[in-house]
Amino acid sequence: MRCDQCNRFVSYDLPPQAEILDHEIANLTAKAQVRIVLTCAECSTELKETEIEITAAIEHACGEGMSDDDFEMEEPDVEGTDRIESLSKKGRAIPARYRRTFYGAEVKFKCTCQRCEEEIELSASGESPASEFDEL
Repeated sequence: MRCDQCNRFVSYDLPPQAEILDHEIANLTAKAQVRIVLTCAECSTELKETEIEITAAIEHACGEGMSDDDFEMEEPDVEGTDRIESLSKKGRAIPARYRRTFYGAEVKFKCTCQRCEEEIELSASGESPASEFDEL
């Protein structure tokens, strides 16, 4: 990728930056809309971005008739992730030229049950192939 600030081809700063755009509880599922940004390793200019939705089911047996209103969620913690697919489905090594790179995020949700005041911690992750990122 060519950086306009550095005026040369640069690599990405890893791990990618991730930020929570929106979070909610819907249908007893914690959801977060996450923006993942690939930045220049030299000057930290934003080069590419994508948005993904990360979800985690809330499994809590406090009583019957649980609804979304019975839970309160704090601002989730988010951390960028990256991985390179180096093995094929058959377990063979993929040559470096043909390996796929994935960038994503791991989100940690903290929900509190309003009925019993129990804190529930959930963790979920999602990723997107580098080819699906949009240039800025």
